[in-house]
Amino acid sequence: MTVTGAGLMTTRYDYTCDFQCGGNIRESQPASPSSTTQLVCKVPRWEIPSCLATVTVKKGLSAIEGSAQFSITAAWQSISPTTGPNGGGTQVLVAGVAFNNAYSYTCDFAGTDPNTGLSRMVKSTAYYQSATQLLCLSPQWPSSAGGSARVSVSEAGATLPKSAGPAVFFGFTVGGWSSASPSQIFLGEPINMTVSGVGFNPSSPSYYLKFSTSALTVEGGACIPQSSTTLLCPAPNWTVGEAQVLVSLFQGTVAVGKTGISLYITVKSSWNAIEGSRFGSILGGDTFIIQGEGFVQTDQAYFCAFSGFRNGSLLVLEAATDAVDTQNLLCRVPGWDALEQVVNVSLVSAAGVTIPYTGQPEGATFQYVAFWAKLELFDPDQWELAESFSHPIAGDGGSGITIYGVGFSEDAVHLCLFTCVSVPCPSYVVNSTATYVSSSLMTCVAPAWPLAITSSSMQIDFSVAFGATAAAELQYRGAVFDMFYTAASFNPRGLAFSGNSGGGVPLTLLGSNYCYRTAGGSCLNRYKCEFIRGSGSTEKTAYAKQCSSGPSAGSACVENEDCGLGACSDIITATTTLSKVVNDTVIICNAPIWSFPSTVTLIRLIDVTYVSNGVVVGVTGEQATFDFQSFLDSLSPYLQPASQNQNVTIVGSGFDPDSASYRCTTTLHGETQFSPPVAPISPTLVVCEIPAWYSNRAAGIAEVGLVNTEFGSTSFPADGVNITYFREWLGMGTCPTQIGKCYAGGAAASGGSVIEVLGWGLSPLLYYEIVFTDQYNNTVSAPVDIVGINDFRLNATLLTLPEWPFPTAITTMVLFEALDENATRRVIPFAASSVTTFEFEQILYTRSASVMPEVGCAGGCWPFQLTVTGKGFNPNSTFTLSADGDVDFPDYKCVFEAGVGNGTVSTVTSDLVEVVSDSEMICTFGSFD
Repeated sequence: MTVTGAGLMTTRYDYTCDFQCGGNIRESQPASPSSTTQLVCKVPRWEIPSCLATVTVKKGLSAIEGSAQFSITAAWQSISPTTGPNGGGTQVLVAGVAFNNAYSYTCDFAGTDPNTGLSRMVKSTAYYQSATQLLCLSPQWPSSAGGSARVSVSEAGATLPKSAGPAVFFGFTVGGWSSASPSQIFLGEPINMTVSGVGFNPSSPSYYLKFSTSALTVEGGACIPQSSTTLLCPAPNWTVGEAQVLVSLFQGTVAVGKTGISLYITVKSSWNAIEGSRFGSILGGDTFIIQGEGFVQTDQAYFCAFSGFRNGSLLVLEAATDAVDTQNLLCRVPGWDALEQVVNVSLVSAAGVTIPYTGQPEGATFQYVAFWAKLELFDPDQWELAESFSHPIAGDGGSGITIYGVGFSEDAVHLCLFTCVSVPCPSYVVNSTATYVSSSLMTCVAPAWPLAITSSSMQIDFSVAFGATAAAELQYRGAVFDMFYTAASFNPRGLAFSGNSGGGVPLTLLGSNYCYRTAGGSCLNRYKCEFIRGSGSTEKTAYAKQCSSGPSAGSACVENEDCGLGACSDIITATTTLSKVVNDTVIICNAPIWSFPSTVTLIRLIDVTYVSNGVVVGVTGEQATFDFQSFLDSLSPYLQPASQNQNVTIVGSGFDPDSASYRCTTTLHGETQFSPPVAPISPTLVVCEIPAWYSNRAAGIAEVGLVNTEFGSTSFPADGVNITYFREWLGMGTCPTQIGKCYAGGAAASGGSVIEVLGWGLSPLLYYEIVFTDQYNNTVSAPVDIVGINDFRLNATLLTLPEWPFPTAITTMVLFEALDENATRRVIPFAASSVTTFEFEQILYTRSASVMPEVGCAGGCWPFQLTVTGKGFNPNSTFTLSADGDVDFPDYKCVFEAGVGNGTVSTVTSDLVEVVSDSEMICTFGSFD
C-alpha cells in the first residue's frame, strides 16, 4: 500500500506502517520512503479475523501525525483432502487467513456433470474453526460417475480471494472409504489394515494405501478386496521413525475419496530381537544389541528395562541405550542386586512409553547368572592356612571343592568344568554338577580323570557354567589360581588322628596309585607326609621322618640320634623304615614332634617323585587331620607342703605362649584344685603356682594336669606327672577344758587339760602320736585321733594332755605318723611359722595345814613343818608359796601372810624348803616372828 504525506526522509530506513484492529496490532516490515511525500508499506500477514484497520506510520519509535482506514478481508489458500466419494460427507479443511467467526462462509464446488455435460455449482456451509481454518463437508455430487469440481470460498455470497497458486479442485470418486484400522502400527511389523467404505470394485487389484507426512510419502502393497465395502490392505513399510501419518487410499493413480475427516494414524517404533548373548553376570557390564525399526538417533532416547524378583518383590532396573542406527540400539546390562534368574527385557522411551516387542516371547528375556570369586578344597572356617592358589585334585576324583560367589540360585543348574590345558589332551573336558548350599556358596565333587596321567600332575582349567548344557560360563572375579589332577590319590576318609606333641604315632594313609612309577616291579615313588596348620599369617609345618636303618627301639624317628646308622630324612620311599610306602594303596607316616602350640593339623601327602619342592597329592573325600595335644613330661619340685602354695615348673610340649588361660590342676581322692591362670613361657615350658591342699582329705600323691580354659577347658594328659603333698602340723590350739593353766604354748604339768591339736592333710586312717621332750631327754607321749576339721580347712582334734612327771620344762614336740601304734613311725613336719615347743608348768595340789601354830603353843609346835603336794617341782630350785595359794618361781619358799590390823600384812617365811620329788616338798618354819 502507498502512503502519501509530506516531509518524509528518504535517508531513513525505519519507517513502518501499523495496522490496528480490535486491539490487534500488526506492523509492516521497515521501509525507506521513495520520496519526501510517498512511502510504500507491505501489508503484513493477518492471521486474525478480517476487519477495518486503522493505519498509522512511525519513524523508528516516533509516531507521524495522520492515519487512514484499511479494510482487511479474508483469503483462502488450500483444502485437504482433495478427494471424496460422490456421495459426499468428506470433511474438508480450508486453510487461509483472516477468517471471522462473525461472518458466514460457504465452500463452493463447481464442475461439469459427465453424464449430461451441464455445469453444476453445489454449495456447502463452511464452519469457522479459527482465523486460519474453516471446515466444510463435501456435498453429494449429482453424477454417478463422479467427477472433478473447482473449489472456491465465499463470504456472504461474495467470493473470497485465493492466495497465489493454481486453482484448487476436489475429485468426486465413485464409491469411497470411511475408516481404516488399527489406529496405530509398529515400525518393522508387517500388518494388514482393514479399510471400510462403499463402492469398492471386488475384482480390482489396483487399490493401495499411502502414508504421508509433509516430508515423505510411502506406498503400501496391493489391497485384497474382500467385498464392495471392505478392503484388506498391507500397511506401507514406514521406516523413518515414529510419526503421525496421513492415510490415503488410491486406486491406480486416483485417490479414493474419504467420508468424514482425514485419517491420521500413529506409527510407533518397535523391536523384535536381542542380538548377542542373552546370558550375563549379575555384576553387569555385558552388552547386547536391541534390533527393531524406527529408533530415534539420539543416545539415551531409550532405556532397556530388566524386571525380575528379589526376595519375592518385583525388581526393575534400567540402563540407557546408545543409538547405533534406526534399527539397532546398544544396551548395557546393569548389575543385578538379586539371585541369578531369567528376567524380562523391555524397551522404554525417555518419556516412559514402552516400545512394543514384536518378536518371539522367549526373545525378550535375559538370563542373569551368578559370579564366583574364590574356591577352596577345604573349609577356611576350620583351617587357618594362608590362602592357597594351588589346588590339587585326586586322579580318582572325589576331591571336594567349595565355591564362593554371589547370587547363586537354588533353582538353577550349575556345572563344574575341568578342562585339560596341556598335551596330550588339550580342551578335553569332564564335569560334575554343583550342589547349592546358599546364595553365596556351592560345592562340587571332582570327577575321576579318565585319561592316563604320565607325571606327578596334569594342569587343568577350572570354571563354573550355568545350565545343564553349560549355556553360559559364570564370571570369575578372584585371584589367579592353579588346579591340577594328581597321578596318586590320597583317600583319608576324613580320619581324625590324635596324639601328644612328642610325636611317634604311626598313621596309615590309604589311597591309590601311590606307586605309579615302577621299575622291575619296585615302587620308585617318593613322598613326604606334611602336618600343617596356619596361625594368623604364619603357617606352621612339621614332616614325618624315616631312616634307612630304622629308629632306636621303641622311639619315633624324630632326631638323628634315633636313626641308628642312617641319617634321618623327610623322604618316604618303599625301602625306608618306620615311615614308608608299603604298597600302591598304603603309606605309613610317623607323626613328628610338634614344637608349636597344640592344635589340629591338616595331613597332606607331598609327591616329590619328579619335583624337589613336591606336588600336593589330591584328596578323595574329606581331609585327614591330626590333633597334636599338649603333654606334660616332668615338673619340679615334686614335693609340696600341704599347707603352702608353691611355684612348680612344668616341662612338656604344645603349650601356647599367646594364651594366658593355662591352669595347673592337682587331683587327689577324686578332688581337683586349680592354679591361677598363667601364660606359658614357651611352647615347652610353663610355671604354675600350685595351691595348698585345701581339703579335709588326707594329703598324698596328686596327679598333675594342665587346662586351657580359653578352649573350653581342654584337659591335656598328665602322662604320669605327679606332685606329692606332704602332711604337716601346726602345733596346739585352744583349750576347751583345762586343769590349772592351759593355752596353745603350755599347760599345767598335771595333765588332764583338753587341747586342740592342729594339722594339715592328716589322715584319719593313720595312727598319730605326739612326743614331748625336755632338755634332759625326759619324754612323755600321747596318741592323737584325727576326727574333725575347722573353718580354715585344717585337720583338728581334741587331745587330753598327759601328766608331765618331771620338773617343769619347755619341751619340744614331735608328731609321729604310722599305720598303727606298733608300726614304723615317720615324723610329720611342722608347717612354716608354727610354734614347735610346749611348756609344762608347775601346779600345787594340796598342803598339810592351812593354819600356822600359835606362838606359845604347848607341846613344842615349833619349828613347824608344812607338807605341799603338786606337780613339776624341781629339786634343784626354790619355791615360794603365798598364803593365798598363788605360786611364783624365782625361788622355792613357803610364805604365810596375815593381816595384823591397820592394813598391815604380816608374813612368815620358811627357814628351809626340802623338795622331796617333782610332786612333794616340806617347808620348815622356825618361829612366828
